[in-house]
Formats: sequence, structure tokens, C-alpha cells
Amino acid sequence: MNTDITSATGLTTTIMRDQWVPDKALIVTLDAGSNVSYNNKAVTAKTMHNGLTMYTSFCYSIGADGTATNSGPALISTDGNNYTKYWKFQNGSGAITSHAGTFTPGVSDIRVKNEKRVITEQEAIAFISEWESIVYSLKWTPDAMRVGFRAQDIYERFPELIERSPLMDVDGGGMIEDGMIVNVAETAAAYLVPVVQQLLRRVKELEEK
Repeated sequence: MNTDITSATGLTTTIMRDQWVPDKALIVTLDAGSNVSYNNKAVTAKTMHNGLTMYTSFCYSIGADGTATNSGPALISTDGNNYTKYWKFQNGSGAITSHAGTFTPGVSDIRVKNEKRVITEQEAIAFISEWESIVYSLKWTPDAMRVGFRAQDIYERFPELIERSPLMDVDGGGMIEDGMIVNVAETAAAYLVPVVQQLLRRVKELEEK
């Protein structure tokens, strides 16, 4: 018997084509009042295999500001001790925040952007001159080699490009609550284009002399 479940409706089935019917099927209710940054654990699957016991929970995660935009469904996989993975889906941005970082859908349409300014050639050169490209592996997948940059290096030059998200601390256990996340591909492309444009212009000027 699960003592943490205090009420549930009956299970029913309905056909949903063009709209969702929220008051059907299993409903687990949690009224947390004005509390924020919590998960409503609705359903948990317990799986055991050769001495391994894993729990997978479907939850609803309320964001730190308590709004629907920054909240969303979540999945948590854990052994109940030190091994925990999670994926939280944000309603507003469509981003997925996980133990490995934040994944944000790429959007290019200017109609949904608040454009601040154009990146100048001088700014781009100064920015990428301080980068150091590295080959690395994530500590939770040590055999998978990757290439990229250090978020801390980008933070020193442009902290606004950094997102904060909890990350799994493999060395110390638990979570790194202020983990740094940066969209490396997007950042590299945006700052390399002005540099390449300047190089192409200089080559053309030299060829015309």
C-alpha cells in the first residue's frame, strides 16, 4: 500500500482526437498551496532485476516562480540512493532540463525574438580569442569523447549566455545546483560568422590591389 497517495479517481477511458480531456483516467491530487520548486509524484514504476531495483516516477514539476510557463511534466529515474536521473519539460519554452543539462529547441523566426543588437566584428574577434577548444567526456559517460568549450570561459566574457541548471555531481554525489549550461553550437556560429566575414572582405581587398 502506498501511504503517500491519499486520493484517486476511478480509471476510465476516453477517445481524444483534437482536444485533451483532463478529468479522465487516473488523477493524483496534491495541493501544495503557495509552495514552489516541488514535484507532484503521480505514478511510480518499481522494477527489479538481478539485485537491481529502480524506480521511475511521472511527476509534475512546479518552477521556482510558481507559474505554468516555467512548470511542466517530469520523469525521474532513481535507485532510491545515489543514482538519480531526471527530465523536466518546461511548458513555456519547450526546453528539457535534465541531470545532463538543458536542451532548448532551436527557433530562428525573428517574429518570436526580442532582438537586442547585432554582434560586431570587433566584439566577435575579442570574444572568440579568449576561447580554448577542448576534447572531453562527460563524467557519467566517460568513454564518449566530445569537443567543445568550457562554460566558465564564456561566462567570464558574456555571463548572459549562461543558463543555470542542476547537474549530477559524479565525484561528490548529489547535485551541482548552480551548474552552467551554454548552447555551444549556437554561440560558436553566431560569433564566428562576423569573423569569417571580415576575413573574406580582407581577402577581397588584397586581391583587388
